[in-house]
Amino acid sequence: MRNYGLNDRQLEAVLQTEGPLLILAGAGSGKTSTLTSRIAHIVDSKLARPQEILAITFTNKAAAEMRDRVQKIVGAGAAQMQLSTFHSFCCRVLRQHATALGYTRSFTIYDEDDSQSVVNEIAREMDLSEKYYPRRAVRAQISGAKNTLLTPEEYKQLYNATRERAADPPKPRWKWECEQLHDFVLFMVNTGLRPDEAGRLQFRDVEVVKDAGSKETILEISVRGKRGVGYCKSMPGAVVPFERLRTRKRLSARKRKTSWGGESANSAQELGLPKPTDLLFPDLRAHHLNAVLDEQGLKLDREGLRRSAYSLRHTYICLRLMEGADIYQIAKNCRTSVEMIEKYYAAHIKDSIDADAINVKTRRKAKRLPRELS
Repeated sequence: MRNYGLNDRQLEAVLQTEGPLLILAGAGSGKTSTLTSRIAHIVDSKLARPQEILAITFTNKAAAEMRDRVQKIVGAGAAQMQLSTFHSFCCRVLRQHATALGYTRSFTIYDEDDSQSVVNEIAREMDLSEKYYPRRAVRAQISGAKNTLLTPEEYKQLYNATRERAADPPKPRWKWECEQLHDFVLFMVNTGLRPDEAGRLQFRDVEVVKDAGSKETILEISVRGKRGVGYCKSMPGAVVPFERLRTRKRLSARKRKTSWGGESANSAQELGLPKPTDLLFPDLRAHHLNAVLDEQGLKLDREGLRRSAYSLRHTYICLRLMEGADIYQIAKNCRTSVEMIEKYYAAHIKDSIDADAINVKTRRKAKRLPRELS
């Protein structure tokens, strides 16, 4: 046996080769020396071939140090071992089997610096002020997006709650706002618009059309921003709330903190249908949605993150993915990237995993029955 130059406790760990082994040790106590010596002992004892050894560390520095030490002890056989970090090993496995997942082997994995650069680039394209949209805060919100969606059951709960609130508002003077809120929820979940996009939307930006492909009646929406005009095609479920919005009478102008639906007999006489240049959702106050989310116990997701109007967009994207919609078309319709959807939405949809493709079993050959004796 080699002379590894270890103390008794370290040598005990090296020689323990049967079953799992847990070593608890502090910094500078010789963990790496013990681990590399144990690998050498396993190879010398022919308990495993070099290509059957897998050693994992957390950092690139530790992995490089481990490779150097193993090579000094074992020699050329170290090149056949898998000595790396968790991330590099998993990346290697993914590249080897990428085609089985429908990807090419040339995919790119973004680290924190890469993802922050993408956020910075998008913010510049959208002309977002650093003062009002701090880049790190934006990235943190995107990271939480996968958790803040509403599940189909939670969305049904929210839908029923806003519908009941519209029919029987907490205060009679809130009726117009409660009806708007119910239509807002329906509109957002069936279009996937961002809240800021919906807030800028005018009636002249929306057209009811019959889609040539699906033959269904939908909305074609011109989404206007600082960088120009984008387009969105809604689900059929957005048509009914939009029809209600454009036939719901409102004041042409109102005082602060008063209802757009009027609060007196005199103001009721001043109500009229919205004009093409009017906003679909004028002064939609966040506290109305927050109040319903709080009442229904939906304000926080399971991770304790706060839900908001953005959760309706997340819900739209995830529901479309669960129904099997093409991810590239979803990205176009939501004016975002496929990479963003794959990273923050698609990976968390259980329906995107094909159990038939996973639970494959080798068909066993049927046993031959003995022939009957004549």
